[in-house]
Amino acid sequence: MPEKRLTREEYMAIQNYLIGTANTLVLTDLPTFIDQLEAADSIGAILDPTLYRKAATNLHTVRELAQAAMKLRDVRIRQWKETPIEKIRSLMEQQLKESGDNNQERR
Repeated sequence: MPEKRLTREEYMAIQNYLIGTANTLVLTDLPTFIDQLEAADSIGAILDPTLYRKAATNLHTVRELAQAAMKLRDVRIRQWKETPIEKIRSLMEQQLKESGDNNQERR
């Protein structure tokens, strides 16, 4: 079976999306968000059992996504600590330029 290959545009779009998402996550306070989710999960059933039952599935889904996002955020923070600031600026400027170019192509 032949291996599927991404086009250059598809590859760059995914790469830019991952980097952009990781950069955005660095700016968020995910640890506090996760703490608050866990607090809501632990006391929700006591404070309002009916509401908790309705919201529990969504709460667990959001917590799972937040924990996965935290891993991506932590990787990006580690990468930034290991990379000189000039290179980070250059990469971010390049990403913004490419994002702008891609947006212009779509129009």
